[in-house]
Amino acid sequence: RAASKSGDEKQSLKLDSVAKSLGLKGKTEGVDGSKTWELWCENKALLLEYNENDTVLEQQIERKTKYLEQIQALCALTFTFPDSRGIKPSRQVEGMLLKFGAKRGMRFPNRLSDEEKDENKSYDGAYRMEPEANGIEEDVHVCDFAGMYPRNILSFNLSIETVKGRLPDPNNGRPLYLPRIPEGEEKIPEGHAVCPLTKVVVAQETRGILPLALEHCLALREVYSKQKASFAPGTPEAEEAERNDAACKAFVNGFYGVMGLVHSRFYVRDLAESTTQIGVWLIKAVIESAKERGWKVVYGDTDSAFVSGCTNEEFSEFVKWCNDELFPRMTNERGAKYNCVKLAYEKKFSRLVMVSKSRYAGKYEHYKGKKATSESEAEVRGLEFRRGDGARLGRQLQKEVIDMAVQRGITDIQAYEEVVERYKTHVLDEPLDPKDFVLSKRLDKAISEYKSKTLPAH
Repeated sequence: RAASKSGDEKQSLKLDSVAKSLGLKGKTEGVDGSKTWELWCENKALLLEYNENDTVLEQQIERKTKYLEQIQALCALTFTFPDSRGIKPSRQVEGMLLKFGAKRGMRFPNRLSDEEKDENKSYDGAYRMEPEANGIEEDVHVCDFAGMYPRNILSFNLSIETVKGRLPDPNNGRPLYLPRIPEGEEKIPEGHAVCPLTKVVVAQETRGILPLALEHCLALREVYSKQKASFAPGTPEAEEAERNDAACKAFVNGFYGVMGLVHSRFYVRDLAESTTQIGVWLIKAVIESAKERGWKVVYGDTDSAFVSGCTNEEFSEFVKWCNDELFPRMTNERGAKYNCVKLAYEKKFSRLVMVSKSRYAGKYEHYKGKKATSESEAEVRGLEFRRGDGARLGRQLQKEVIDMAVQRGITDIQAYEEVVERYKTHVLDEPLDPKDFVLSKRLDKAISEYKSKTLPAH
């Protein structure tokens, strides 16, 4: 679902919908799966055909997606069973860390009680700046932090046993007539780092259990990547190496999500908040450094910055300067022993239509060093076209507008008015397919049991 190109692919995970989205035939036509008892009584041969077809479809879907093989590789990596519990990221992280903890003689705490969850559930998250301009922007460069949260954990050695609480405020309780100690001049204890913004103190001498688990998976990724490159493409050995590489990547990318869950036995509020706030500190430094060069920062979102007003070469040099000079200096000043922060020049949009925070569409000029072609699709983020909870007709309208504004660069307002009028006429005066406007959502309990007073449109 995360890799889906449009909301149409996210509307249903039913067997028939998944099969057809992969170009397969689909379920047996003319059979209502909710009335199998009636079929058993009236037409056993058709019921047998229906069940056999479902079984074959599942096998065909697996051959195309390799989903079960990927889950098997991920569970093997994280010492979990490939069952309905083992496929959950929380179980996978737990399996890996319990194994590492056992080798160190560590015993982890139980999960928080309901009272402790209420006290710990809220902390400051990622940074999203208001876009500097809404509408069309030209020649926008985008730099992106590689694996920001895992690298924040690695850089500051953030772990359950290394986090030592927050630095006391030196101004707390001091009379107003005494001079204030300026921000950033707090004393860093020997052998420790102090996380920016949160002032959480972290021991540096011994590598924490969380960084060790991340380093283990990152090292395995390198091994599997080399193995994959050494085997002929399409061979069983190459496919196995690719599965293992993807399993390591999935674990690393999902790691912080579990760390930030109040339900996890590895959750520590200072750890979770420091991870996000190091990210805020870093992306704000990148944004300010870009502005100091006289460039326009169009947008900043969690781990990326959108910048215009410079050439490709100038932006490449800027990214290199951040990695070689800015980040090592910043982390060293905070006492961090390990600097793993890395910024990449990810892409450039020749045209970007910015709607609001986390909502935009852009036409690539290049992506990770590869020049875009006439067949390159637009990148769409946060817009209804990518969502599965809206009407199909609305997605079709938005797709057409995105193609006009982003891919073809049409700026004539009358052209868009004609499109809207055409859709308006279709909705009001022409026959409609129910699939174009029906919103469906499964309810797991009676409507009266839902706590929210405002029911969804469904």
